Amino acid sequence: MYNPVGHQVLADVNGDGATDRVGRSSDEVLLQLADGEGGLGEPSQVYEQWGGVSGLAVFDVDGDGNRDILEVSADGPSDLNTSLAVHHGDGTGRFAAPRRHPIGWAAPASETVGTDVDADGDTDVVILGGRDEQVLVFLNDGSGDLRPPGRYLPRSGYPACGLAVTDVDEDGSVDLLTRSRDSGPLLLLRGDGTGAFMPLVEMATADPGWCPGQLLADFDGDGHLDQVTSGVKVRTGDGSGQLPELRGLHRGWPMIAELDGDARPDLVVVDFDEPATYVYLNRLS
Repeated sequence: MYNPVGHQVLADVNGDGATDRVGRSSDEVLLQLADGEGGLGEPSQVYEQWGGVSGLAVFDVDGDGNRDILEVSADGPSDLNTSLAVHHGDGTGRFAAPRRHPIGWAAPASETVGTDVDADGDTDVVILGGRDEQVLVFLNDGSGDLRPPGRYLPRSGYPACGLAVTDVDEDGSVDLLTRSRDSGPLLLLRGDGTGAFMPLVEMATADPGWCPGQLLADFDGDGHLDQVTSGVKVRTGDGSGQLPELRGLHRGWPMIAELDGDARPDLVVVDFDEPATYVYLNRLS
């Protein structure tokens, strides 16, 4: 099973309480079920695609209580046949042939996220990807099927990467936060609560380097979301949707964890340039 970072998902897909692994090769979706002894069984093929499987995610799209597999892949020999494929799960570790939703990209998806962007109680799908790093929003019709996507393009010259789906400005509607791939600004799409998003807003300057998903947590305990960049820098939020820079820590790939039992988020940073990992315990207040 070929599983570089970002191309595997850990989740319980058969309801036995153990963590299974969903991964991909270049043209397959693969599943390893937990063996009941703390390990994983041999990989089995969920489905074979034409090629270019990307944007792998696992969550319940149709509301039946069973996790489904989502991925972006080609539905034919042309790259322009790319579509979002939803493999509906039956709760036992088996998945149906994919239901496809056309995209038409000639490049892979980088992230796929499930969230309720229109506040109607079902799970919608947001994808970041394509050659121009488009943001696509698929609204759920209530039956588990997805409507044709709304498309949101970053401003010319700022290909986007890293996606966070959250209420940045605390108005009760889901927003989309991403960033420029090449040291440009943070990019905010404010949701209006109906599943549509307002024109792109450029925010603080992003950091150069690798582009992890946008990491958000309340680091300083003021009740507002803060952001961690790949710098690593922490930008503190005030609830208005603004993220001024607070401090730089270390250039690397950040992860959020609670390490010392104080109920505050800490940071683990994998260095970009050397084989080292750094731990930053939260002392912000």
